[in-house]
Amino acid sequence: MYIGLGSNLPMQGIGSPVEILQQALHCIAAMPDAELTDWSSTYESEPLPGSGTPQSRYANAVCSISTTLTPEALLLALQGIEQTFGRVRSGHRWAARTLDLDLLLFDARQLDTPELTIPHYAMLERNFVLIPLLEIQPDLHFVDGRAIAELPAAQDRSGLALIKRFTCKELALV
Repeated sequence: MYIGLGSNLPMQGIGSPVEILQQALHCIAAMPDAELTDWSSTYESEPLPGSGTPQSRYANAVCSISTTLTPEALLLALQGIEQTFGRVRSGHRWAARTLDLDLLLFDARQLDTPELTIPHYAMLERNFVLIPLLEIQPDLHFVDGRAIAELPAAQDRSGLALIKRFTCKELALV
C-alpha cells in the first residue's frame, strides 16, 4: 500500500511543511494494524494549475505500509491524521493545506466509490507522486500492468527539487 503525502502550509507548534511531513510519517508509523515499511525523500513541487489562488510550493513524499485494515478503514485513519494537523476541507480540490494524505495504491485492488478511488485517480500524471514512489519501489507496475517508470510523468523532473530524506532516528523509529 502506498500513501502520498503533501503539505504547503506551516502549522504553529509543528513548523514548516517539511516538518509536518516528518511528523505525519511518525503518525503513520504509529497507526494500529499498520507498519510503515519505507518512505521516499521529500521533494518540493509547484502547486497544481487551477488552484484558484496563489500558493506556496508543496513538500511531497510517498510512503509504503503494510496493514490489515480495509481500504475504507485506512482512509478513515489517514483522514484522522490529516485532522490532527488541522486539515480543513474547503471544497476546493487543490486549495492550500497543512497536510494531504492520499491513498495511492492498495495492492492490486481497484475501487471506485464516492469516498475512495483506488488507484488514486490522477497519480499517473503527477511527477511529484511518481518520482518519490519509484524511489522506494523502482520496478513497480500499475494495476493494468504498465511499468510506472516508463510513464511520461515518471521521467519528468521539471518543477521538482529534492529537499531531504528523513532517517529512522528523525522519525523516532529507533
